[in-house]
Amino acid sequence: MKQLAIAAAKVFARTLDSLWQALVLVAFLFAASPLHAANYTDLWWNKDESGWGVTLAHHNDQIFGIWYVYDTDAKPYWVWMSGGKFLDARTFVGDVYRSIGPSYREEPFRPDRVSRISIGTARLVFDADETTATMTYTLTGTTVTKRVTRLPFGSAPASYPDDRSDLWWNPDESGWGLALSHHGNNIFGVWYTYDDNGRPLWMTLPGGRFTDDNTFTGALFVSTQGSPYTGKFEAANTRQEEVGMATIRFSGNEGEFTSTVRGHSQTRRIVRLGFGAANPANQRPKVALEVSGAANAVAPATLTLKANASDADGSIAKVVFFNGCDRLGEATAAPYRIVVANLSAG
Repeated sequence: MKQLAIAAAKVFARTLDSLWQALVLVAFLFAASPLHAANYTDLWWNKDESGWGVTLAHHNDQIFGIWYVYDTDAKPYWVWMSGGKFLDARTFVGDVYRSIGPSYREEPFRPDRVSRISIGTARLVFDADETTATMTYTLTGTTVTKRVTRLPFGSAPASYPDDRSDLWWNPDESGWGLALSHHGNNIFGVWYTYDDNGRPLWMTLPGGRFTDDNTFTGALFVSTQGSPYTGKFEAANTRQEEVGMATIRFSGNEGEFTSTVRGHSQTRRIVRLGFGAANPANQRPKVALEVSGAANAVAPATLTLKANASDADGSIAKVVFFNGCDRLGEATAAPYRIVVANLSAG
């Protein structure tokens, strides 16, 4: 399945005072697929339980998931899912593992000291809107069911053109990695690694800035306390500590990850993690955005947005319209149109 955000446009509405306001719109094209017509790569959370989350990397027929939670002692703990399968277009199941390994401080990182343990299973059921889901997972005998949504941030949704949303690793240092969610002008990253005692540890890069087109930098944080996955999650119990800085330099599908954590600095090579059955090469869908009613719009204005969409070697399943990260609506058949009402002055 190919999900491509490939166009952006500014739509202007004239106010009562002849002023203009801009509404930036992004149209997503979804090409029809025989099994699943979405891409679920993103950072997922529950807004009422801020402090834990799940990163999903969706490659064709596979999803790799990483849960950032807290162990029975309320300390950071991550587990991962791989090698599963789609049961239908919206349901994915897989086995869940935990790892132990050498400290993030050790150089070089020794993958021979990493071991994995199977601890349960996970079932992901995605809603029709493709932005919400139910996740049920069993970890060492404890079953948890959570409602989650894509985490909104940045100036555009996930899968924006040239985005770096994916799992990144070093093939020579299997056992740790970076899970990046790239939304427009911002990146939310999670570094999953191990502490000095070899237990799972995750650090967050919850935003930052691009210093140029290929370099992103921001502060690193460690969660020092949270609610154990075995019980009810209490957001008020979560504690975080700023521990350093990170800079990621991208060069195509490779890059460098430089971190400074409590005075310890290191630079490591990273590449996108490849997995899943490859899709045949195909041409990108095309889209052109139009707006009706802008020239004479008066607040509260109503505009009709239209996307002229086509796919030379496939078909269009639907077009989804966004204002930044906010979903405005979707059209599942041509002409692909939605109406945006009550636009206010300013």
